Amino acid sequence: GRFELFTKFECAGMSHLCRILAHCDLTHLSLEENPLGDMGAMQFAEVIKHTRLKELELCKCEIRDNGCRALAKSLAENHQQSLTYLGLAGDMTKADSQLALVGALGTGKAVFFHL
Repeated sequence: GRFELFTKFECAGMSHLCRILAHCDLTHLSLEENPLGDMGAMQFAEVIKHTRLKELELCKCEIRDNGCRALAKSLAENHQQSLTYLGLAGDMTKADSQLALVGALGTGKAVFFHL
């Protein structure tokens, strides 16, 4: 299924969303322009370990390096990884954090990054 969140919520609302997402079979998720920050990204990272998301849009979510590294770690631990698109444009991450994301998905997988 596909889910796009248009209502703005902050990190505090992420724990509620994570509980819901843990029981959904989503393939496309957009949280674009929600001010999740690193804490929200870290909470979300725990959930994506167990998903089969194909597209994940986190552009302009105020995610920095710690959140980016948490996402990379979770993606690396997800052995059923099926991500084909990851959007992080507008988030202030450094090159080493971005490379961690690319490395987390391994070789032989076609993933389009929007950084």
